Amino acid sequence: MSRVSAVVTCYDQEEYIGDAIGSVVRQSRYDAILEIIVVDDGSTDDSETVIRNWANRCEKIRYVYQENQGVSAARNEGVRCSSGDYIAFLDGDDLWCEDRLAPQLELVEKHPDVGLFYGNVCSFEEDPNDRTRGYCTGFEHDDRDVLPKLYVHGGPILTPTTLIRSDCFDEVGLFDRSLRQAQDTDMWVRITAEYPIHHVGEPVALVRQGNESLSTDIDGKAEHQLRVSDKIADLYPALASLCEVRKARIHSGLSRNRLVSGNRAGAVKSALNAIALDPLRMKHHATLGFALLPFSSRQLRWVRGRIQGAKRKMNRWLWS
Repeated sequence: MSRVSAVVTCYDQEEYIGDAIGSVVRQSRYDAILEIIVVDDGSTDDSETVIRNWANRCEKIRYVYQENQGVSAARNEGVRCSSGDYIAFLDGDDLWCEDRLAPQLELVEKHPDVGLFYGNVCSFEEDPNDRTRGYCTGFEHDDRDVLPKLYVHGGPILTPTTLIRSDCFDEVGLFDRSLRQAQDTDMWVRITAEYPIHHVGEPVALVRQGNESLSTDIDGKAEHQLRVSDKIADLYPALASLCEVRKARIHSGLSRNRLVSGNRAGAVKSALNAIALDPLRMKHHATLGFALLPFSSRQLRWVRGRIQGAKRKMNRWLWS
């Protein structure tokens, strides 16, 4: 039986880290978990007390402290400390579904060559029972052209849903500590360049929304995604011809995010950047047109909410 090392990262998440650890301990396939490594990335609150209280109750839990170095360094330390056949990650403010590991471990037996398994998520704000289901691109182990599709379009593959063969890190290296954001995208593309990946078509994790986090920094996220675009194109020359297409999509998404946050001038600039990089894609021209319309930020957020709601309904229909 394959054994799993659960790596939970924490930074100043005293309020949430206990629930995160509890969601690992309550796994239906708890028997497959070899160890639960909780990496405290230099928390200044009382996270250590919460983690140690859990460790006193559960012998599988191991507390690891490091000076604050960022989430990539924390995940890397967890990888270095792990001894399982597979590694599964969880951020300290998110949760695993009770059956998070069960469907992925079934696939491990069928497809031992797969390097990365991942699944869908549900998002929530405060009450995990009040959740919204999300969807992502369902790549399977025998699909063709997965690498260029993942590079250009993304998944998105969210870290709390991943189950990764531990020897993948020997092959592709650890998370890039120079990337403050988008380090997960960088890792998934590097793994996909060397191994098949496989999607589990059901929610396996609950991702918290609404709290202050790096994900709210839309400009910073886009900047790091652009850095990843160049890095991957340099590592894998076969993808270099797609670099501008990927960058155009990033600029287009930044335009839409800037628009709903009230930065109309920035939205127009980003849309023009997207068009300059990929002038034949009409979606970028539509983004520019939308940025020039005289709508208020409130009206634009309402429109985006309706569009996202329609997409969720379509996804539910496609996956039902």
